[in-house]
Amino acid sequence: MRASGTYSPRRDAVLRLAGRPAAGRLSPRDAAFARRLRLEVVTWRARLDRSLAPLVDRPLDSLEGVVLAALRVGAAQLILLDTPSHAAVSETVDAAPRRARGLVNAVLRRLAREGEPGGEADPAVFYSHPPDLVERWTARWGPDRTTELLRWNNSIPETGCYCLEGDCPGEPGRWLPRYRILEGVELPAEGLARFLSRHRAYAQDEAAALVGQGARSLVSGERILELGAAPGGKTVHLAGAGAVVSVDGSRERMSVWRSNVRRLDLPGCHGVVARGGALPLGGAFDTILVDAPCTGTGVYRRRRDAKYGWSEGLLRDCVRTQTGLLEAAAALLAPGGTLVYSTCSLEPEENTGAAEALLSRHPELRPVSFPAPSELVSDGALSIFPPDHGVDGLFAAAWKRVP
Repeated sequence: MRASGTYSPRRDAVLRLAGRPAAGRLSPRDAAFARRLRLEVVTWRARLDRSLAPLVDRPLDSLEGVVLAALRVGAAQLILLDTPSHAAVSETVDAAPRRARGLVNAVLRRLAREGEPGGEADPAVFYSHPPDLVERWTARWGPDRTTELLRWNNSIPETGCYCLEGDCPGEPGRWLPRYRILEGVELPAEGLARFLSRHRAYAQDEAAALVGQGARSLVSGERILELGAAPGGKTVHLAGAGAVVSVDGSRERMSVWRSNVRRLDLPGCHGVVARGGALPLGGAFDTILVDAPCTGTGVYRRRRDAKYGWSEGLLRDCVRTQTGLLEAAAALLAPGGTLVYSTCSLEPEENTGAAEALLSRHPELRPVSFPAPSELVSDGALSIFPPDHGVDGLFAAAWKRVP
C-alpha cells in the first residue's frame, strides 16, 4: 500500500507520530491506512514496546522520536495487523530516516522471525494503560472487570450522531429515538462532515446525547447557562429551550462552537469566552449545566492518547477546576432553578465525590433524579460503565435550589 512517488502512508504515520508535519499528500485510501497505523500505535504503544525493547541495544526512550515511531509502525503491522512480513519490514524501512534504516531493518526482521514475546504480560502493559491507573481500577472493580474496561478502551468505537430533525439514515440508537448509529451507512464522497450538514445532525456518542437530552428535560425558566460548552455537544440539545448563554475558557474551542451553531442553525445561543471563576455575567439563571473539564477516563475509547496524560496530579487539578465551576454555578442559580453537572470520567472524586461535596457546601440544593433510562441511573445519578452499557462512560447529577 504505497502512495505515488516517495511519500507513503507509512512515512506519513511515522512523521505524525513523531510530532512532525506531514511531508506530502496521500490518496483517500492511503490516508485511511496511515490513520489506522497511527491508531494502532497509540492504542497499543506499551505492548509494542514490550516486543521491541529486547531487540534494541539501548533504551527505547533514548532513540530519536522519528526512529522510535518507525519501529512502532513496523511492529504494529507485524503484531496487530498481520501484514506480510516482507511488506511490513521493507516499506517501513523506506519510511524511516536514512541514517536509521539499518537499525530499523535489523530490528523488524528479527521481530518478524521471533514474534511477540511469550508469557503473560501485565495488563497495564498489554493493554497499554498507565500502571497506576490500572492499579486504581483493579482496587475498585477487581481484575476481571478492569480487564473488560481495558479491552473496551482499546476497541474501535462506532460512529453515531444525534439528528435534530427528519429521519437520518442508520440504525436506531439504544435509547434515544433521534440517535443513529452510522456503521454500514454509505457516506458521501466528501465524508462525515457533509453527511452531518445534509441531515442537520451532530456527531457524538449516545451517552453524550443522553446527558444533553436529560439536561433539556430539566430546563426550568427562560435563562439557561452552559459552562464548559465547547465544542457544542450539549448546546445542540439545549438550543430552543430558552435563551442559552454558552461559556468556555478556550477561544479555539469556542470558534468550533460558533461554527457548529451556525451550521446547525441553533436558535437563541450566545457564546462567551471566559473562565468559570471569572464569569462576566449578571443576574441569575433558571437552569445551569456544568459540563466540566475532567480526566476523561470514561472516553479513552475515543481519545486514545488521553490515557497517557493520566496522573493523580491531573485528577487533583480537575477536581479543583470542577469545584470552582460548581461554586460559580451555585452563585448564579436562581431560587427554584436547576443545576446539572456532568463529566466524562469514571473517577469517584470527579463524580459522586463532587456531588457530595457540593451538597455539603450548599444546603439550599436538593438532589433530583437525572432523567435517563433506569438501567443507567444509580442513586439518582447517570452513571455509565462502558463495557456494561455499550456507550461512553459518563456521569450526570442534578439539583434543585430551594426557593
